Amino acid sequence: MKHSKSNYPDDENLSLLDYLQQNHQIPDRMMGLAIAGYSNTAGCSDLNEISYAASRAYERHWDEHETEMDVRLNSRVTMSGVVDILLRDIHVNAKDRVAVRLNARVTDVDYSSSPVQTQKARDKISDQENNRAPVLLTTADGATISADACITSAPVTVLQDGDITFRPSLPQAKVEAFQMVGMRNAVKLMLKFRTPLWPAQLQSVVCADSVIPEMWFRKFDYDTTTNVHVAVCYLMDQAADALVQRGQEEATKHAKLQLQRMFRITAEEMEESFVDSVMFDWGAHDSIRGGYSFPKVGIRPLHFQDMADSVADRLYFCGEHTHLGAPITVQAAM
Repeated sequence: MKHSKSNYPDDENLSLLDYLQQNHQIPDRMMGLAIAGYSNTAGCSDLNEISYAASRAYERHWDEHETEMDVRLNSRVTMSGVVDILLRDIHVNAKDRVAVRLNARVTDVDYSSSPVQTQKARDKISDQENNRAPVLLTTADGATISADACITSAPVTVLQDGDITFRPSLPQAKVEAFQMVGMRNAVKLMLKFRTPLWPAQLQSVVCADSVIPEMWFRKFDYDTTTNVHVAVCYLMDQAADALVQRGQEEATKHAKLQLQRMFRITAEEMEESFVDSVMFDWGAHDSIRGGYSFPKVGIRPLHFQDMADSVADRLYFCGEHTHLGAPITVQAAM
């Protein structure tokens, strides 16, 4: 993929905060709403760090190319179900060529070897594919894997922190491009209810100056007799860090109180319907360390191209941060 422009049409040194302050008279309370919304959508609470030019380009690309909009998977599928389906397809169609290794964290990628001629290549010297230099991968437990090529799908946090040693080192332009995006914490706190305590058609709300900046509301039909109603509390960056510090029990209490204030729910109604909660902190996962990338002030389209470019025809890079049109989306990640 090649981006058609080397620069954005808007000022690349302008932050979202700069744009809002220079072009709109926004009351403090409305600025709080902007921070709550953008911190979750863009993945960063500090609007002074987020590139206005890149964010506008993201939105334009999304509006022009995303036809399905807010897609909701069947409650019996979920994203883990998508992974299971892809894995099943691998087992059916490529079981002789593909082996899936879980918890095999790669720490070293050596693509420095000279081409090695196999017996098959010697028999058929024109077969260039079998004359390709191997890529040697080493995992944290010392195991080694030899491959024709390597596709790196590690989050940008892992690449920024240097957890994977590439030999030889990656091109400087790629290393510098990785530093032009940020990635902050992400947390989901899900509250399960027997009955919905919110309006029937309500999809989500964004809340200014609140413990929970955003909530989604879902109904799951597990069978013909069981319905589960869920309030999904979604937090990123500073709000996520603050909720983690509270712990799940205290965080659940605050979420319930916020729901009571929003929808005028009595304490008795809340306790009668509430079942339990679950909280997941992506920042605490050592192989992820956050939610998704956001564009820093000064980023240009060329930086995304540098992140996405292959190296030596043997190293390939994927992930939402390498997408040239609409990063920070599930579509880009897949």
